[in-house]
Amino acid sequence: MFRKFLSASLLIIIFNLALTFSSAFAYDVVNNNSDGNGSLSWGIQQANQGGDNVINITSSVKNITLTREFTIEKNVTINGNGITFEGDYGRRLFRITSGRAIFSRITFMKGRAFSGNGGAVEIANDDASAEFKNCTFYDNRADNYGGAVSVTKGSEVNATTFKHCTIAGNLAQNGGGISLIEGGMNLFSSIILGNTASTDIYASSVETLRSRYNVTGSANVNMNTDNLVGQNLNNVLRNSLETVNDAKVFRLTRTSPAIDFVPENVNYTLSIDQTGNSRPKLSAYDAGAYEVIPVAIQSVDIHGMPYIQITKEDNFSADIYPEDASLNVKGYPPAGIVWVSSNPTVLTIDEYGHAKAVGIGSALITAEAHGWDENGNAIRKSANAYRVYVDQAARQDTKATISPIENIKINKRSYETITPTVKLDINGIELANTRGGVDYELTVSTNRLDIATAEIVSGDSVRIMAGENVGSCDVTVTARPIPTGEGMSEKFTVEVTENAPRDVGHSSGGGGCNSVFVGFAGILLILGGGKKFHVTE
Repeated sequence: MFRKFLSASLLIIIFNLALTFSSAFAYDVVNNNSDGNGSLSWGIQQANQGGDNVINITSSVKNITLTREFTIEKNVTINGNGITFEGDYGRRLFRITSGRAIFSRITFMKGRAFSGNGGAVEIANDDASAEFKNCTFYDNRADNYGGAVSVTKGSEVNATTFKHCTIAGNLAQNGGGISLIEGGMNLFSSIILGNTASTDIYASSVETLRSRYNVTGSANVNMNTDNLVGQNLNNVLRNSLETVNDAKVFRLTRTSPAIDFVPENVNYTLSIDQTGNSRPKLSAYDAGAYEVIPVAIQSVDIHGMPYIQITKEDNFSADIYPEDASLNVKGYPPAGIVWVSSNPTVLTIDEYGHAKAVGIGSALITAEAHGWDENGNAIRKSANAYRVYVDQAARQDTKATISPIENIKINKRSYETITPTVKLDINGIELANTRGGVDYELTVSTNRLDIATAEIVSGDSVRIMAGENVGSCDVTVTARPIPTGEGMSEKFTVEVTENAPRDVGHSSGGGGCNSVFVGFAGILLILGGGKKFHVTE
């Protein structure tokens, strides 16, 4: 009997112990209300009842306005799923007084610590700490230390940690981004930049601040060589927060040194970013909360003057389309572009597109842009070969010529489009690759607007539009080199009649006039140059 009782008692004890060790719960925040079931306030109240609880912000909740400061007293994880916690500069957002608070994929904005530390979050006890993963801190303020976060008094062993965070645009008296006054702090793969104070990072002791692969403008302690520290890092971030996949983040500029800054084989990296996209995208991890999504290179155009006097130098540039295409500037410095001259005995060109004329003749230069497609696969795109001529004479202005244009006969209330043949030359050398390093513009005028009007379309074509009256008028087309040079005009006659073949939307090139005949049943409205023309049968 005693043995049976003992066995039953043992089972009850084991059961109670199991309940004790499995008391962690998950709470879902399903609205942005200030109180009540399903609110953030309710979730934190529940989590503070016991340790190791989890608060999940559902993906349908994008923004929560915090109307009071929340205190966290137990171990808790808050999974933000891209949420923004936003104050009104009236109070700090969070204060950690005990346990470890883990924040993931959250933007903290507009927190304010009046006469205190940590505008968004303060760690305020020696058994308290926090961990921030894929978090952005922006526009938070503290009157004393840590515009975004302050470890005023925290655990040194269980140090407060930042992993892949972006802390920018915050303000404080000391440590515009973050401050470490007492306790421990780990900084990994984060951007702490552009915060208003004497430094972005303040630490009372270098021994308790451990950091690797961070990008920051300044710190009051020496950062190890794994970090990138410098005042002139304006090209790291775009100017303000942007919304990407419902998350408010700072995008990285195309040439940012934070792109691919963290090697793939380093510990503590995260597999996703704040927006939920996977890491890494290119050849390594990006620092900060946002992993750049590759923009594929579509095309490359070379620009520069196609004539250089021998012994002279000139610069060529490559326009990449789209403008925000991802270039491999680390693998192919300095700009992700490889320049090549087909004839280095005539023209040499360096990695910056700087060319030097060393011999008489011509050479083809090419620009090959290296980058990735949208899936992160390495690709390269080359511009069309661009011919450059080298001669003894000094470079003269570019000259434009227009081939003769045939006269045109069209019916009234119709239109015709022609494309004049324009050629450009420098020092008598005809330029085969116009619209590259040199360009031209067309203008057009008529001497009888009551007979016909004219406009430039698509940059290099002329549209003639006949009105209600019959008769003839002169049309003058002028081509001028860009930016400067000698232009040329060509005049031709347009005759508007009642009996010319119906010609609508017809195009011709080289000054020709090949008509297309169209019959109408009813009324056809033709738009051109902001004017309306009705053609009736």
